[in-house]
Amino acid sequence: MTPIEGRTPIAEDHVIWVMPSGERRPGRIAICAPEPSPSPDVEADSTWACWWFMEGIWHRPCKVLGNGSLQPLIFALRMIGYELHAFISRGGRVLSPGEEAGSAGALMSLRLLLRRPGDPPPADPVLAELDAEIARGDEEH
Repeated sequence: MTPIEGRTPIAEDHVIWVMPSGERRPGRIAICAPEPSPSPDVEADSTWACWWFMEGIWHRPCKVLGNGSLQPLIFALRMIGYELHAFISRGGRVLSPGEEAGSAGALMSLRLLLRRPGDPPPADPVLAELDAEIARGDEEH
């Protein structure tokens, strides 16, 4: 695993970003372990930070802060989900290396993890189509 800001990711996935123009870019989605990040001006500060990165789309890692270690980890995962949603809403695609351009692959797995039970299908037609593919796949198993 390639470090992010000098930190080793605890999880990463290599992807192919298919830009709305059709251009393909190799990349990865990575997240690091939360770490204490107290303010030197606040006594007994329980702020923690979690670094994450979407290489191939952005040039710099991102950091989220939270109270304790779990909160920034959840925030980082949610931010990755929001950014993936925004990328796809603009016409982009996210593939695992070696996948066909039309398959939902890596994104379907991420969508399953980031959706809560009972969430309504998204209004975005691209994501609605992916949700339908996921539902058909669930019916087959």
